[in-house]
Amino acid sequence: MQLGVTIPAKELGGDPAALRDYAEAAEGLGFDFIVAYEQLLGSPPATEGVRGGFSRASMAVEPLLLFAQLAAVTHRVQLLTGVIVAPQRPTVLLAKQAADVAVLSNGRLLLGLGVGANPAFYRALGQDFRTRGRRFEEQIAVLRMLWSEPEVSFRGEFHEIDGIAINPRPPGGSIPIWIGTHAERTLERIGRLAEGWVGAARSPRRLAERRAIVERAARAAGRNPGELAVHMQVDLRGFDVPRQIAYAQACAQAGVTHLSFNSMDGGLGSPAGHVEAMGAFIAAVEEAVG
Repeated sequence: MQLGVTIPAKELGGDPAALRDYAEAAEGLGFDFIVAYEQLLGSPPATEGVRGGFSRASMAVEPLLLFAQLAAVTHRVQLLTGVIVAPQRPTVLLAKQAADVAVLSNGRLLLGLGVGANPAFYRALGQDFRTRGRRFEEQIAVLRMLWSEPEVSFRGEFHEIDGIAINPRPPGGSIPIWIGTHAERTLERIGRLAEGWVGAARSPRRLAERRAIVERAARAAGRNPGELAVHMQVDLRGFDVPRQIAYAQACAQAGVTHLSFNSMDGGLGSPAGHVEAMGAFIAAVEEAVG
């Protein structure tokens, strides 16, 4: 099981030095990957459709821009977006930005995508909330063509592309797409379309039931479900080190392949406190889990 960290976006905000120091510390401590949340827009808590988002006063830096910077100060860790709400964005622009980050990081980008749940954000970005699921699936097909082919022509429900290319394309002509969802009705999409699953369950006990849906869809699509990466997260808030160890052990036994440590909202007063907390986490978990 690979271990990662989730950038504490609320506390680090847009402080470039703190973000760089955090990423360098994570790599130096031996973590395998770094997760960055997306929150393109801020809104008051009462705004329609907001579900646990960041406040206006504590916004996350856009993850692809952030990873372009962090690619320059790290050398080994993978970079996972958790998750970009793809149907809110122009597909060709998303393909180009992701490809550039993959190039700048020497192929370390893991592109976590989702459909989101906030109609107010969709309206503000000029996209249709009601068609987001269908558009998302078509986007994945278009992204993969743009990354792999020297010239793309495509006609679909949402895209009309005539002889378009992006350059440079990502190393190997592809970027792993991981999908995040908590909605059971969309779990089968992960099995059909994704290389990885972001935020697979709230607890290891729920994973087996949800994973059965994903694996059944993968097999029906002629894919090997054993090749699907499975990500979960353990929070500092409410979890002391012994509980973090127990959670990590349960995740490993449940077949989780990627576990990230999240110190956001953990009551830590400084960037150094977050680094100290993640150091204690990896030391304890590596000793207990291996």
